[in-house]
Amino acid sequence: PLSGSSPVPVPVVPVGADAEAQPPNRIVAAVDLTVASAIALRTAADLSKRHGAHLTIIHAMDLPEHMVFSGGEAWRLVQRLPADAELRSEVLKRTARAHGAPNAEPVVATGEPHRLIVDTAAELAADLIVMGVAPRSCMDEMVSGSTLRSVLRHATAPVLVVPVLAGDNEWVDEVSDDSSHIPSMANGIALSPDGKALWATEFARNLLHRIELADATTIAPIGSAIAYHFTGPAPDSMRVDAEANSGAVWSRE
Repeated sequence: PLSGSSPVPVPVVPVGADAEAQPPNRIVAAVDLTVASAIALRTAADLSKRHGAHLTIIHAMDLPEHMVFSGGEAWRLVQRLPADAELRSEVLKRTARAHGAPNAEPVVATGEPHRLIVDTAAELAADLIVMGVAPRSCMDEMVSGSTLRSVLRHATAPVLVVPVLAGDNEWVDEVSDDSSHIPSMANGIALSPDGKALWATEFARNLLHRIELADATTIAPIGSAIAYHFTGPAPDSMRVDAEANSGAVWSRE
């Protein structure tokens, strides 16, 4: 599969589209609140800033797995959806702003992710879609399908595929604050030279995480630890040293 075959971002141009490279004017970033999509959003924000392009962030909200509700449950779900969508929109705007894209426009809706991505990109006449993906086995893609595969099959705009190690892990933690759920985002990520340790900074909670890896796509048992808690400005980006035993982190002023 494409997600596991390349160590670097891969541009995929639809058949019949103009293959000549042009600076993008309208960029769509697909975000599903995984580490992979966090890196995709940062990549899209960097491209938007570099080329002065308009950035739209697309997120498909998950509905409960069981779809049989009592009348009261259905009504409460319908009532809660607008507030949940607004909260996620604000989170995405704040994250994009932290990455240097203050005018990014979020689109949060329910429905099949690939349809939302393809349809929104077509409506906006986007000339680039950015998606982050984690390595997956052929069997996994055959059993559970792939949003990326569906987007590549139906999109009329080029797609920039950004492979991300351990990208299936969530990039949010739910933190209770006056009964509201406030997601916290990983906005810096670095891999040790030997590929055995992953470092990540968490923007909203000012944390530095160290994650031990069992292999290229699996977190080791009891392999996650909080290495540092910042008390000043939120962490912005990071790297690891040659010995992989410390993280160097820059904080946003």
